[in-house]
This record gives sequence, structure tokens and C-alpha cells, in this order.
Amino acid sequence: MRKDSLPASVPGKLFLCFETKPLVATLLALTLVMVIWNLQPYYENLISTTSRCSAASAASTTIATGNVSILPITSPSSSSISEKKVSTPKASSKSNADPNKRLFSAYGKAALLFVVMGAYRSGPRTFAVVGLASKPLHVYGRPWYKCERVSSNGTASLRVKAFKMLPDWGYGRVYTVVVVNCTFPENPNLDNAGGKLDLRAYYGESPRKFEKFTVLEEQPGSYDESKYRPPYQYEYLYCGSSFYGNLSAARIREWMAYHAWFFGPKSHFAFHDAGGVSPAVRAALAPWVRAGWATIQDIRGRAEFDGYYYNQFLVVNDCLHRYRHSANRTFYFDVDEYIYLPDGRTLESFLGEFSDYTQFTIEQNPMSSMLCLNDSSRIQVGVAVGFYILLQAVDPFASNYNSFPGQFDGGMDEDISRLKTTAVSLLSDLGCNGSTLTEDLINEMCRFGAAELHAVVAFIGGIAAQEVIKLITKQFIPMSGTFIFNVFSHDGLNLLQGTAL
Repeated sequence: MRKDSLPASVPGKLFLCFETKPLVATLLALTLVMVIWNLQPYYENLISTTSRCSAASAASTTIATGNVSILPITSPSSSSISEKKVSTPKASSKSNADPNKRLFSAYGKAALLFVVMGAYRSGPRTFAVVGLASKPLHVYGRPWYKCERVSSNGTASLRVKAFKMLPDWGYGRVYTVVVVNCTFPENPNLDNAGGKLDLRAYYGESPRKFEKFTVLEEQPGSYDESKYRPPYQYEYLYCGSSFYGNLSAARIREWMAYHAWFFGPKSHFAFHDAGGVSPAVRAALAPWVRAGWATIQDIRGRAEFDGYYYNQFLVVNDCLHRYRHSANRTFYFDVDEYIYLPDGRTLESFLGEFSDYTQFTIEQNPMSSMLCLNDSSRIQVGVAVGFYILLQAVDPFASNYNSFPGQFDGGMDEDISRLKTTAVSLLSDLGCNGSTLTEDLINEMCRFGAAELHAVVAFIGGIAAQEVIKLITKQFIPMSGTFIFNVFSHDGLNLLQGTAL
């Protein structure tokens, strides 16, 4: 029996129907997977670009969670900007009007590419941007920066590659301090038309992925070239490190009064509150702030970013660039340190020897070892320091016994014993263990009986009478401001009304 064979064309049709379509589908699937895989680094950029149309209608919406506010991005020239304003907890929108409340603007994803604390014009052609950045990103990604100055008059913008500095590289933690210097070949605001400074922060060596954001805006007519050359507003400026922890208001008051006298009337003090300015500390500094001697900047928002020692390097570098052209000399030291010049030297004569130097360091010595005088057989505090210790001991005495030493005649002997115990305890806290005060000093302090010191009252009364005579007779010029008399050095300091920075 003959078997019929299949036509010759059948295998060809089966091959076409069974092999070609799966092959094409597989190739298309592989191509799509490869496209998606290669676009993965730019996926968020594409999403943010396509969603700007819908974001425009909701541009006034702000999402707030705790102390972080995420603002919508509307700049079409920005490449995947993720911006958040970090401020003090429970801060309202009105707090942004306070020039001393510092905001920290963060850009990037997760490990932030850049956190702006401040941007400043350093001169006619140079600008400085101070902030934080992820340290692992700088270790492995090697980010770099470009600066673009966009003028308000529509002229062509200027672009330069920036120079970055990492001042705390050996100390940086999760975030390290970055100072970006932008130096243009010419003054970008020569016509004083105003404009803005944009910073491009690149994620790595490749120029394809970056964040672009505005760090500084200059209003038309605001540029004044005379600000960048002497004479400056102040002779001396103090830049303080972060205030944190439980600070003593009495010690801050003492420190401020001493250094105001030391630096003189043409000086200014910039303090930074990282959580240590309590109501008592603020009250102690309030008279100096009102008189224009001091400024307290709120930097509590920096707690969002883990940096070395309460972001000390960030604060110091920001203060350096913020007040760079405000004073002839800028000093950096802590509020548990005092500057002292031996042999009665003046600060002016001392600095005259360093006129050719741009910076110098100050030798440190333990302060408490200089408070005590050796009396061969026993350590006894001198008269001047003794009065100081007793005046400091009056406050804890009043807190413990609800009265001042010698306030009531019947308890004089008991108050003398109590004041001696309080003073000795205070000396021990200062490191002068075993030190004593003379009985005459303790008796004299109790004899005042909650009144003013007799000799000081007589002197201040004489000055007040002299000023009254000037006003009545309309002769000579009366003093203005606040007068402080130093009993031990027999000189005075007149605090004139000033303008805060």
C-alpha cells in the first residue's frame, strides 16, 4: 500500500509559522529591556520632566512633614532638582523673614549632593558658596561644580568651572564641609543691573548628570565696590563656634563684657545658636544685641545633617565668608577661652607686629592656674580675684538661702560662714582646690548687706552728678550710650548705640 508524502512546501510553512514570530518577539523584548536598563539612571529625570505640566497647576502646594518642607520645582532649566528647606522644628513661614534664622537648602537624592548654608560675593569677580555634601559621594563619585552668572538685563550669561575646598576632610562624618569658589574673568555685575548666581553640582566625573540651583540673587543697584576695600565697618570681628548644651548665662555675660572691653567699641560678635542659647543666655546677650555689638544666628536646622562637632567647620567657614569684608581682623576662639595680653600690652601694639601676616595662632594656657597666688604656707586668693569670686558666690548664696549675705543684722555671723563655704566650693569648681579667701574680704562682702559696693557707688554717683551738671549748664558734651566702669583696672568703657549686621 502506497503512503502519500506531504507536499514539499509544508515544512517551509511550518518553519515560518513556528520560528519567525517568537524570534521577532524575543528580539523586541530584549531590545526593550536593554533600553529600560540603560535609561535607569535617567528615569527620575524623565519622570520629573514629564510631570512639570501637572506640577505647574499645583505650584502653590507645599508638603510639610515635621521640620522638613518639600517645595515643588518649577525651573525648566533644572536637571532633576529635589529641594527641601530644613528649618528649626515647629518653625512657621513667618520665621523666614528673620535675617538671623539660617535655612539649609538641600539638593540631591538620599545622600545629598549639596546642602547650601550661604552664598556670598567675595569681591568684584569672586563668589563663595558654603555648604555640606555627602562624604561617601566625594570619596567615590568625585563631584565637581560649575558656576553660571545670569544677568537681569538679558545679556549673555557667564560660566566658569569652580574650585572646591574641603576644610574638614579629615574630620567629616556623613556630611563634609564644601566651600565652592567661583572666580569669573571679569566683574559679572559691572553695570549694576543685578542678576543671580546658579551652581551646577555634578554627581561624578561625567558631565551628563547634575543638579542646577540658584544660590545667590543680587538686586539691581545693590553692588557697591567700596565694600570690598578698606576702611571696613569694624576693626575686629569675632566668629563664634556653635553654641550647644547647657551654657551658663552668668559665664556668657562675663565673657561678653570682658571681650567687649578687650576689643573696644569698633568690634562685633557673631554667635551661632545650635541649641545652646537658652532664654537665660539670650537675656544675657540681649543688651549687646540691641546695642549692635552682637548678632545671634539660629543654626538649629543644621542638626538634620550629621557633621563633625555640631558642624563647627561649616559655621566657621560660613562666618569667614559672610563677614569677610566687615572688619580688618577676624578672631576665632570659644566662649570658654579668654584672650589675655601680658605685661599690660595693648591689642593695637601687639597686632602691629603682625601687620605683614594674614593669620596667626594664639598660645593656650590653663586659665584656673593663674587665679591662685601662692602664700608659701597656704594658697590664698588675691584681693582683686577674691572680690570677683565673692561677687560670683552671691548668686548661689541667694538661691540657697533666699537672702543676700548680711541682709539681716541678726544673721551676720551665720551668713559669713555660709558665704565662705559657698566661695570655697566655687573655687574648687574653678580648679583651685585648697584655696582660701581672707576673712576680711568675706566680712566686708557681708557688711555690704545686699547694698551696692560703697566705693563703686561713690564713683558712679560722681560721674552721674557730672553728667547732670553738663545738662543743666549746657556746657560740654554729655556721654551717650552705656558707661561701664572697671574697678580693678580703674578705666571705663562707653557702649555707643550701633547697628547690627
